Amino acid sequence: MSAETTDILVIGAGAYGLSAAWWMGERATGARIMVLDAGDFGANGTGSCGAGVRMQWGLELSIGLMTESIAFFEDAARRLDYPDGIEFKQEGYLMLARDADMLADFQANVDRQNALGVPSRILSADEALKIVPELNPDLLVGATFCPKDGTVSPFLWLDALLRAVGRAGAEVRFGTTVTGLEQKGATIVAQTTKGPVEAAKVLVCTDWAAPRLLAPMGIELPIEAMPNEAMVSEPWRPTFGPCLVRIEHGLFINQLPRGSIVAVVTRELPKSESTANHADWLPLGAGLFVETLPALAHLNIVRNWSHPVSITSDMQPILGEMAVPGLFLAVSAYKGFMTSPVVGRIMADVVIDGRSDHPALAAFTLDRFATGELIPEPMVI
Repeated sequence: MSAETTDILVIGAGAYGLSAAWWMGERATGARIMVLDAGDFGANGTGSCGAGVRMQWGLELSIGLMTESIAFFEDAARRLDYPDGIEFKQEGYLMLARDADMLADFQANVDRQNALGVPSRILSADEALKIVPELNPDLLVGATFCPKDGTVSPFLWLDALLRAVGRAGAEVRFGTTVTGLEQKGATIVAQTTKGPVEAAKVLVCTDWAAPRLLAPMGIELPIEAMPNEAMVSEPWRPTFGPCLVRIEHGLFINQLPRGSIVAVVTRELPKSESTANHADWLPLGAGLFVETLPALAHLNIVRNWSHPVSITSDMQPILGEMAVPGLFLAVSAYKGFMTSPVVGRIMADVVIDGRSDHPALAAFTLDRFATGELIPEPMVI
């Protein structure tokens, strides 16, 4: 079967893939852009996330990425010509400190964030309870709060990007699995379930599935799939605005605009691509939820789910061109949804121009794992 041809092939139509495709289209180079995704719209990691976006991180690189990304989310309706907006609820993150040592660590993070222009601050326990009176007061000695943090609808974000990508002239195909990649002279051929596609440049944005694609090309990726489990309650009256975080339990709680409350727990689990919840998940998740917000113990859980997320040993992305010319990689390491506005721009510059001046590109290379120059992010939930 003769191969279809395109100038740039993007593998993965999640937040990274669609954002990169849109930024490439915005460059108006005339390049033909094709995006392939194995699943349906919103069926993978982006569509399964907790929807949070925050500048409250521990490292300058992470803070910088999110400062840029939140600025884009604030203007996304205009930038992407999506008049109804992406349901950006900018009511902050409240990160709860269980003891004085944790609060001291949070203070160091806040100092770093403030130095970079992030308006986060330390709150006393009483101040935190004034913002969310339903919190269990026995759980906190204080908290940090940043009013510019918040949530975005993953589905509206993907839809806005998908429509904008289409207007930019790129083609997006769902239900098309890339089964292999091979170098063919100055091009790369992607074998897919719908026939081969040959491209001058290929950008892989499949996160935890990337190692299978790149290993036959001699590229070993230190990426694993970790199950991430979540549940959502029945709708309830508006009760709290900020996202709530208990970092010691990997707990994230968010009340959606429609009233339902999402709870996500990130924990050490056997690495797996399974989408099945563990048997202990509901007792654990519901128990932490009720412990945190005892006044909401009466709510019914209507759905729970699990989906693999990509992780690296320092929980930071891998970005850049690989050893195979024309082959590029953008793996999120669990931050793809929230960092996608700026990472999409970085990767568009790298794919089209071969370079980017953004400091994240120089830092988040694949080479750091061989040299041991890791950049661990301490505020992963």
